[in-house]
Amino acid sequence: MRIRPARPDDYETFARLFLELESGDPVPERSQFADEIAPGTLVAEDAGALGYAYGHLHDGVLHVRHLVTAPEARRRGVGRALLRAARERATGAHTWCLNVKQGNAVALALYESEGLAVAWASSAFRFGGDALAGIAPPATLGLRTLERPEEDDVVERAVGLRAGQLALGRARKREPLALEDGGALAGAAVLDARFPGAFPFRLARPDLAGPFARLLAARAARDHLFVTAEDQPEVAAALAAAGGVLRFELFHMRGELRR
Repeated sequence: MRIRPARPDDYETFARLFLELESGDPVPERSQFADEIAPGTLVAEDAGALGYAYGHLHDGVLHVRHLVTAPEARRRGVGRALLRAARERATGAHTWCLNVKQGNAVALALYESEGLAVAWASSAFRFGGDALAGIAPPATLGLRTLERPEEDDVVERAVGLRAGQLALGRARKREPLALEDGGALAGAAVLDARFPGAFPFRLARPDLAGPFARLLAARAARDHLFVTAEDQPEVAAALAAAGGVLRFELFHMRGELRR
């Protein structure tokens, strides 16, 4: 087995293995893979592709977004090898993190053995057109693009986002947005209109979960929206009550990088 950086012509392999994540997300288009994903991806192979890991660095943190092993290559140490290779290449990083489905005991055991620990739980929802159509946001609510990085710290502190999440979204070509109620800050999210999805999705008041989702879907000009409530169980409950369909529950895992 050898591990190498991905190339744009690995798209077919990526598209096939991406489905093994079982996230229900659409496969990213070839252009997105070439421009955004391939530069942060490692491929494990021997006679053929065994798996891949995709991640990126931001502010001293390695974010591992995908870790996939081909079905025929499981139980052969491919996932561990990819994790360790990503860790070794993360020059300048002091922390790493990833998300894993709560019921994936094999993956949880692997990540724990590599020094990661559960930090909090998240819930991922899908809002369809019928659910969104039934939500009428109050006239006092509005969205504002957070264009100035100097605003980030104030907004993150006010709504309880981790430092750097808005800047990370901006760096990944997503749109950081503030939710305002009568001009007062009530929430924040990072919108990926291509997906369309919102992560992070953070609120000061859980009762605004449904209206916030409706406004974000309209902003993306789409009739559906994926939303992940991170470490806010009361917001997750409000999303479900507003018509969001639970897709899966996640653990967010973090740890210091060991080399």
